[in-house]
Amino acid sequence: MPPSAQSWLSTQQDEATRLEEGFSLWVTAIGNVDKMSSERLYHNSSVLENDLRCHLGSLALLISEGQTMVLQALELRKHGRVGDDFFSKEIKEIDTRVAEFVSRINQWHGTIDSQADIPASLKQAFAEAKAGDVIPFPEK
Repeated sequence: MPPSAQSWLSTQQDEATRLEEGFSLWVTAIGNVDKMSSERLYHNSSVLENDLRCHLGSLALLISEGQTMVLQALELRKHGRVGDDFFSKEIKEIDTRVAEFVSRINQWHGTIDSQADIPASLKQAFAEAKAGDVIPFPEK
């Protein structure tokens, strides 16, 4: 549907319906990001800087859109436009997905210290090497 027709349609829909449709689009976007991430990062031996930037930007956008929907739902509840349980299932899914996205951000874009799967001893060795606290190999 062209954008101009979407604006006609959106003025005819109530806020709750738009929010539910937005959630559906968000879930579809997650599938698209997962597919591209798998192809460009997770199963690619030659990852480019642009791939990493697109990945980080996509996850950040999904987090932002998810949190925006939660806030919109809470506002609708607060003002009595919907019931107290409106969007509850969706909020739980958003919270779960956002936690996954934060984990992926740490895994792919975080510091070594933020990596849960790297042993503390290796993190310490990296810190020592960075600080120049290394024992040189004897020259032959």
